[in-house]
Amino acid sequence: MVIVGNDQQVNDGRDIILRPRNGGLQRISDLNSAYAPLHYVLLFPLGTPGWNPSLKLCTTVTKQMSQVQFYSYRLHLRDKDFPSIHMGGRLFQQYICDVWVSSDHNRLRWVLHNQPRLRADLYSGLEDVASHNDANLDLHSVGRRIVLPSSYVGGPRYMNQRYQDAVAIARHYHGFDLFITFTSNPCWEAITSELLPGQMTADRPDLVIRMFNMYKDALLHDIANNNIFGHTHAHVHSIKFQKRGLPHMHLLLSLFPCHKPSTLAEVDSVIHASWPDPH
Repeated sequence: MVIVGNDQQVNDGRDIILRPRNGGLQRISDLNSAYAPLHYVLLFPLGTPGWNPSLKLCTTVTKQMSQVQFYSYRLHLRDKDFPSIHMGGRLFQQYICDVWVSSDHNRLRWVLHNQPRLRADLYSGLEDVASHNDANLDLHSVGRRIVLPSSYVGGPRYMNQRYQDAVAIARHYHGFDLFITFTSNPCWEAITSELLPGQMTADRPDLVIRMFNMYKDALLHDIANNNIFGHTHAHVHSIKFQKRGLPHMHLLLSLFPCHKPSTLAEVDSVIHASWPDPH
């Protein structure tokens, strides 16, 4: 099986074995369009095929449809289609994790087999070792180094660049003034009203993430455009997930000097704490 990647063919890392009706064994890739309906029979009772590298976007006949684009489309409800995958409960959660792992491994395999295109020679492992071990250099201990580019989300270079950008902003504007934590609520009416019959919030991680992203964008719009805390220089935020799958955002905000809270009354105007209603 092949993966997407500018005519780059690589073998798949998973060991998926099928036993055809005519006998024998056959190895397939998780990128095979038959993998999803064969593995998740309850979610795809009609044998609906999954993603394959030959799919094209409708807007163009040359641009390839990525796995993330395909599965993002799949996770949306359709009025004319029965929501079989959304009614899967924990099996639906397993399906989401499985396809995401497949997509991420696909990216990593592309990076592995396209190091020259990423100019990985600029990060030569031999040069790095030689520069740090001039006296005790053992060439037998130097292996092949695989470089993850900064475009790979979650990689060390990606995280380092995001950190440096945030530090540069803090240095330019002399620090941040507000630290805001924005959490998701599984009892939001926007979530509970869209649940299918018999479902709980935990059964629809796609719905929870989508609603949280909408509320997060609305909050950032109120801060940056509606100036609810005053005019802002810049903001930096990070998204994290709790163990139960609920996302939350940590936001750092830099305000204009004239809008920085400096008195007790100004601090009280942006901070409010109260006991919840016991009923």
